[in-house]
Amino acid sequence: MEKLPEPRRRAKPPQPVESGVFPVQLLLIFKKHSENEMKLNILRLIVAALCCTSALMVITNVGAQKSLPVSCDLAVSLTNLGIAVPAQTPAATAAPREQTVEQVEKNIKVLNGMPASQLIPVMNYFAASMGRRCNFCHVNKNGQWDYAADTKPEKNTAREMIKMVLDLHKQTFNGSTDISCYTCHRGRNQPQSVPTLPLPVPSPPPGNPGAGPGAAAPPAGQPQASPSPRPAGPSADDILNKYVEAIGGHAAIDKLKTRTAKGTIVQANGNSLQFELYQATPDKFYFLVTTPQGPFERGFNGLVA
Repeated sequence: MEKLPEPRRRAKPPQPVESGVFPVQLLLIFKKHSENEMKLNILRLIVAALCCTSALMVITNVGAQKSLPVSCDLAVSLTNLGIAVPAQTPAATAAPREQTVEQVEKNIKVLNGMPASQLIPVMNYFAASMGRRCNFCHVNKNGQWDYAADTKPEKNTAREMIKMVLDLHKQTFNGSTDISCYTCHRGRNQPQSVPTLPLPVPSPPPGNPGAGPGAAAPPAGQPQASPSPRPAGPSADDILNKYVEAIGGHAAIDKLKTRTAKGTIVQANGNSLQFELYQATPDKFYFLVTTPQGPFERGFNGLVA
């Protein structure tokens, strides 16, 4: 009899893993992968933060460099004109950069680079140094100023004098601002080049008040008595008392109940304005000034200003 072939044994199918149950190896691999992913994410955040910080520092430095004043040989300020500058507070230094005078005004040829807010103080300093007013260099037509006009030759002379002072500071005084307009002019249009002679002789010391012609001469180098000492002037009280006496005394003043005054006010810039003043006892007044822009009025009726 023939042997029948033995039936093949089927391999057992793999047993399914119960839901929620992982082998220990899979858990370890998953845990290690999660730790590596977390470290990589942290590293990415650190790199991004460093990049943002670097970009912010670059932007800040560029903005600070742009805000610094541009060095220019023609840049002018109160300091290099020899004018004292008041100390600035921290709040003032943190203010935004101001426009220069040539950005605000017209026909600026020498004061380039100077802040616009310093123009009026500089003009006042020039006027006081020379004992002049604005109309010495600038044009005033019927009360209207034309500051940009170059009609008067004095304006060009002033520009040459400003250049001279700036050049002296730069070339002779090594950048120091030891000189200014007032150094030479001293309130005069033309500087005084020769002193007034003879020089005044100082008085002797108080210990030798009665030295006469026969007294011994003081040692060399000590002051000598002035041949014609200047008498002391009257005091303010003496002047006021003489004025009161000249108008009739206090009795005459007490009789006055009203007063009217009319005249002309001459301003520092050369403008002339007409004014009227009315006063009444005890404390009433009305003041009127006629300006090109219209009337200017002030008054007090004893109760309300």
